[in-house]
Amino acid sequence: MASPVDDFEMLANRILVFAKQAIIEDGFLIPISAVVSPAGEVVPIRRIQPPDEKDTASSLVDELLGILRSLARDRQARAVAWCIDMRVVPPGTTEKTDALVLFRESSNGEASVLLTPYYGAPGPATVFAETYTQPNQPQIFLPSK
Repeated sequence: MASPVDDFEMLANRILVFAKQAIIEDGFLIPISAVVSPAGEVVPIRRIQPPDEKDTASSLVDELLGILRSLARDRQARAVAWCIDMRVVPPGTTEKTDALVLFRESSNGEASVLLTPYYGAPGPATVFAETYTQPNQPQIFLPSK
């Protein structure tokens, strides 16, 4: 069985390729997600509801988290990740910048956030800075009560 680190790497590789392309092309990212199935396959998560002009990034994230929690509860995922576009203050700086923020969790309780600051989007001049990781608290694979 793959380790959470392997699952996290598979999820990051799959999601960040798509997310970076969206930033280069559009200058923003609609929240996206994927899971690693119990069999080890990366499966993208799609919206249940059709797009609506009332949708906000927050409501889309809430919807994705609900789907991920259901999959985790039903043991249909051994690792999950979701990616959003937000402003962060990278280590060693004092100014906020745009970044792709990839939340990752494993069924064994490991959780981390992978942050990739970027500048100059949209367009071919978009630059992605060095990625860094921060620990995080689980939001999907929650302990049973």
